[in-house]
Amino acid sequence: MSSFAIRFKSVVLPESLERIGRHTFSGCSSLESVYVPESVSFIGSGAFYKTPITERRDNEFVTLGGGVLTSCLAPGKDVTVPNDVRIIGENAFSQLFEMKSVTIPEGVVHICDLAFEGCISLERAELPSTLEHIGSRAFVDCQALESIDLPEELRSIGTDAFYGTAKLLQDHSPVVI
Repeated sequence: MSSFAIRFKSVVLPESLERIGRHTFSGCSSLESVYVPESVSFIGSGAFYKTPITERRDNEFVTLGGGVLTSCLAPGKDVTVPNDVRIIGENAFSQLFEMKSVTIPEGVVHICDLAFEGCISLERAELPSTLEHIGSRAFVDCQALESIDLPEELRSIGTDAFYGTAKLLQDHSPVVI
């Protein structure tokens, strides 16, 4: 029995594409670059898992062409997302236990599911006015999160986006959207 494998190093996704499903390119061991068009507003979990793109360790942030941040390797307590990012991918900051604050620049329109899951020391997240979507469980179990201002342009907040962030409600008035 013979097997046939498609090996590609680079992918340019069409401008008509809106969503990239879960595990779409997972395990593509030769994939080194992907251009994600501005039309894409959702990237499923593990879409680029076990590819050279997400396993690269040459700088603090792993991004795809088109401004999609897939992971943060920044060891600092105060993290500033690069200015060319427009989508923060699923699990991009997941379980960065030492991070205390994150500043997300103007231009970011989507924070995907589980993006900051388990960042137990995260106290402050500065969100841009351009943010339109916060995914499900995006800030789940960010136990120290005390302050977050939701932008007026925000169109959707996913299920359990702030589950486990009890400090947001302690001695504060309700969050107003």
